[in-house]
Amino acid sequence: MEREIKLQANKEQLKQIHSLPVLVPLLEGQPRTEHLVSTYFDTPDLIFHEEGIALRVRAIGDGFVQTLKTEGSSKAGMHVREEYETPVDANVPDINALRNRVPKKSSVARLLAMTDAGTALIPQFTTRVKRRVLSLRFPEGDEVELALDDGVIESGSSSEVFQEVELELKNGKPDRLYHLALDLLRAIPMRISSLSKGERGYNLIRPMPYAETRAQSLVLRKKDTVEAAFECIVQNCLAQIQGNELGVIRSDDAEPVHQMRVGIRRLRSALDLVESLLVFPVSLEAELKWIAGKLGAARDWEVLVTSTLSGTFGDAHRDFDGQAMLRVARETARKHRAEAAAAVDCTRYACLVIELTRWFEQSRWREGLDDGRRDALSVPVSEFAAQALHERHRKLMKRGRHLPDLDPSTRHRARIAAKKLRYAMEFFATLYEKKTLQNYAATLTQLQDDLGWRNDLAVADRLLRELAATAPDAAISATYARGFLASRMAEDYGKLKTLWSEFKRLSAPK
Repeated sequence: MEREIKLQANKEQLKQIHSLPVLVPLLEGQPRTEHLVSTYFDTPDLIFHEEGIALRVRAIGDGFVQTLKTEGSSKAGMHVREEYETPVDANVPDINALRNRVPKKSSVARLLAMTDAGTALIPQFTTRVKRRVLSLRFPEGDEVELALDDGVIESGSSSEVFQEVELELKNGKPDRLYHLALDLLRAIPMRISSLSKGERGYNLIRPMPYAETRAQSLVLRKKDTVEAAFECIVQNCLAQIQGNELGVIRSDDAEPVHQMRVGIRRLRSALDLVESLLVFPVSLEAELKWIAGKLGAARDWEVLVTSTLSGTFGDAHRDFDGQAMLRVARETARKHRAEAAAAVDCTRYACLVIELTRWFEQSRWREGLDDGRRDALSVPVSEFAAQALHERHRKLMKRGRHLPDLDPSTRHRARIAAKKLRYAMEFFATLYEKKTLQNYAATLTQLQDDLGWRNDLAVADRLLRELAATAPDAAISATYARGFLASRMAEDYGKLKTLWSEFKRLSAPK
């Protein structure tokens, strides 16, 4: 099993790492330089890639070694995947040799069994890397290989130059890699590298779309403890957050921003559920608020220009230059989107993700817990879920009293309560019979959607006031748009009143 973390760097940063004081006492032997040429093979229709498998042959001295890696998992930049290596006689794969190495019942073995060793695999791309290798040994006995790579990936007429730092755990605990990565990031402003060399190469052949990653379905069992369920929920949230990072950084699509923001909200909602049982570090909470704020600003402006203002100026008098105002709004949206991308692609965010993952993977919430809290974390989650849903239902009923007539600020608090209730319901859904939740979930969803739409209008009013203050030429149109949106909200009064009346008749699932 391979465990490694990759950090994206540049040539100057690779040079700086050599002399870092934190590494000097850990060096074992002299650094060595390697020149690695690797050819990646796949079927003409890229079946290996579609199955999450990378197969390469690397020239080492006068010989060759083939390596097969599975997609595995990636958390905070740490890649954990199966790896199988065998020597080969030439720069071509030996499928029979791999068949003898791979476990017989694995999905990889089934794929290899269908592969014709003579004709099915062809070269797809080549990597040429100058690698500087530092072997590190820690006082506790952990061993890490630190590789500084300066290379290029070539596929036909396409190529990509890259520099990265690869930390591979040779012996010891995975937490050692996180700790070392943080030391490096705090000394040199690098970023987490989410793509392997294989993924970079395939991206030259078939550019990836960077589509959004939505929350995957959660499966909890009634006999699971609260702690086990919490761990499952958190990993689900982190997968959604990290799955959207590249989409935020590299695409113009609005959905990765939205889904990454949702992932952070779900995570914070999960933490709120167990607030009485464990203490989440204040420093991590502050950093989550920071990145949520960057994503939130981008999302708010994108919703304004792509949705909320749609149709606003259709019947407006010609004196209102709506297009001029929209141009300013779109430019502001692009600015905030660029800021969100830069935030996700910066060292501060990289440190946040690593610290967050360390905290969860090492179960650090157990530090300093008294016996009462430990016992509470050990009860069946089915008991906890019923109490949590009841409490969140009660809070929504309290904050939503006279909901249709509330001012925007107070109604916003009710909307947040509705959102937290819905997240909790989705977390615990598999603990209930489907028919038990069906009507409750549908009614709550309709209510939350309507409150969300009203919140979009309230946010739009704030953004339009900001726009009018910073772009005087758009002030008249912005004022007109605010009035138009206020009238739309007023027209919705009856619908919100009906939805709230329907929800008030329901009780929290038991």
